[in-house]
Amino acid sequence: MAAVQLEDSTLNELMALLNAVKDSATPGLAERVTGMLTTLGMVAAEIEPEPAKILVGAAMDHAGSVADVLRDLDQWKRTGTWDALKDLLSLVTALKDSTTPALAERLTSMAVSLGQVAGEAGTGVAETVSAAEAHGPELAHMIHQLGAWQKDGTWDALVEGAGLLRALKDSVSPQITERVVAFASDAVIDLREALDSGLLGMGIRATDVLHEAVASAERDTSRVTLTGLMRALKEPEIQYSVKVLMGFLRRLSKVVSEP
Repeated sequence: MAAVQLEDSTLNELMALLNAVKDSATPGLAERVTGMLTTLGMVAAEIEPEPAKILVGAAMDHAGSVADVLRDLDQWKRTGTWDALKDLLSLVTALKDSTTPALAERLTSMAVSLGQVAGEAGTGVAETVSAAEAHGPELAHMIHQLGAWQKDGTWDALVEGAGLLRALKDSVSPQITERVVAFASDAVIDLREALDSGLLGMGIRATDVLHEAVASAERDTSRVTLTGLMRALKEPEIQYSVKVLMGFLRRLSKVVSEP
């Protein structure tokens, strides 16, 4: 066996360490150290030099990778991954031990079929799966929403609306497009004129007044008599309203008769 060359400083430090151990040793510690050395000697006697040398050299050459593997194993132990791998290995072993020729043939056929399906699916399957994994919660929410729409009839209404829009798009001709554009232009012009003239605001105010009048009539339980009607005609507001109505009726025939 080749001799190991050591520097003087290393020998001095080793001797100091041995002296310190000797000075602090107790009978119990000496017995334990002796037992440990005896065990190490027995282990060393069982080890073959060349394979051990190769193993130590490989461990030193790949120390970084070995350290990463050990850290991963520790993490797997903490998170339960190691136990899951052992369970999976046990399952695979049990499957292997219980496999019959017929079962092996069926598994082989299934694997071949899956390979053919994967080959025919195309290159977009991986991207689709990745997108589904990345947007899992959103897709799940959308599926729940579609299920709710299917139950309450919203989905059928959307389908019918889409069919109507598709039919309208297919039936649109240049003449219809021109008429729709002209109608929209005229509507915008009429709306602008109504806003400028105050007619639209008057209509809104009249609608509000009509609602108030309906509510007042519903609350009033008294009967309308001829005497009460004649008395109401004497009120200034009623007189003004009747005059406006009569003037409108006089001019209505002219509006109707115009082309």
